[in-house]
Amino acid sequence: MAEPGALSMQMSSGLWNPAAVSIPNGERVQAGLVALNSPIEQGVSAQLAAGSVVLPRDAILTASVLRATVTDLVQTQTDPQSVGAEIPYGTTVFSVGLSRRFAGVTAGIATRIRTGTADFIQRTAMSIDGGVVVDRLFGTPVRVAASTFLLSPSRSREVPTLLGAADLPVYTRGTLFEARAGLAASATDGRGSEQYLYGALRYAGLEARGGIARARQFGATSDHLRLGLDMRYARYAVGIAREEEGAGLGAVYQFMLTSEFP
Repeated sequence: MAEPGALSMQMSSGLWNPAAVSIPNGERVQAGLVALNSPIEQGVSAQLAAGSVVLPRDAILTASVLRATVTDLVQTQTDPQSVGAEIPYGTTVFSVGLSRRFAGVTAGIATRIRTGTADFIQRTAMSIDGGVVVDRLFGTPVRVAASTFLLSPSRSREVPTLLGAADLPVYTRGTLFEARAGLAASATDGRGSEQYLYGALRYAGLEARGGIARARQFGATSDHLRLGLDMRYARYAVGIAREEEGAGLGAVYQFMLTSEFP
């Protein structure tokens, strides 16, 4: 949703950071859905369903299921002509996490089971991830976060991603209006890295975000514009995000719907 991964809180899924979960005061349960669709040239789609419940002592229990697939992968031999059926390629990630707030610091841990299929190969791996969010670093208004994603104890079946982010308010007016700016970074061993410079504007129940992400993968560098818009009314929130892909490809879109219950 055009958020930095380590500080992604529009839906309390804890996907990128088990500590980045937040449920409005007075509510006990949050449930949400996110869908991602890419241009037909990429054929990538993903769906995320998550639910969170508030436990005693400022703890939150979260569970989620993420499914991602790639279509139109064809088999070839000595020329571009396709041979046989499409190659199945997809993955499912089941996550259960627990987070707790300690006087301005939120820490979280999550256990994940990931299954994946690539052609005729099917494998399963487990990972244990941790994360932290600090609301006020050393008493300043700077907010920082760090986490891991798919950190396998043996590192034999998963390649982990390390994420970090920091932002701060640049202008506030009571509780009605706030403008924030920040920088995020992520790196996956052997696969590349990304830096994301972003800003966010919030007015009452409306929030807009945008920024430039620079990705470095396999020796190539590319810049992507990200834009996100969320609207909250009563116990419901809806959102849409758009990311430019460049290289003649269309944009990637994300859609979000969440709701809280007492």
